Amino acid sequence: MITGRFQFFAIAAVILFFVLLFWLLKKNRLSLRYTLLWMLSGVIMLILAVFPRLLDSFARMIGIYSSVNALFAVILFCGLMLMISFTVIVSREKQEIVRAVQKIAVLEKRLQDLEEKAAKAQTGGEAGMSGETAGIKPTDRRTESERTGSSGTETGTSGVGTESAPKKPKKITREEIERVLGEGRMKS
Repeated sequence: MITGRFQFFAIAAVILFFVLLFWLLKKNRLSLRYTLLWMLSGVIMLILAVFPRLLDSFARMIGIYSSVNALFAVILFCGLMLMISFTVIVSREKQEIVRAVQKIAVLEKRLQDLEEKAAKAQTGGEAGMSGETAGIKPTDRRTESERTGSSGTETGTSGVGTESAPKKPKKITREEIERVLGEGRMKS
């Protein structure tokens, strides 16, 4: 049997739980779809705290001697359900992250191909199409010291220092990504 004092503290704890839940929701620290899971658990706890006879009936129905032990069984069940649902959510989010990383890799490859195409067009490698006509501005990924070398002349032009230094990856701006994404959507 649950005492009146325990019932009072249980109701106070559930009310405090809901206040914390709504505060987290208001501050955007908790998503609404995750809040619903917690709210369902809170409603179950509130019903059991307000109507302790339900807990007694539940305990007798499943063969538990004490209603307090039944309360712990209900809490354990709610905790397990929350853990399972959050595991499903984390798995789904992980799959979305993998897809996003793969998409970014494809976009980076397309951007690199476009830059190489623009560099060839600018140097006259492709007939009939220049970098300006294609709307692509080529970028040289080498630093000034890598391009000029120690002698101050462009490496690779005189036969000396024809091995180029490894290229550093270019930082891609948000505008470039949005432009490439926009081009991809237009083609679809």
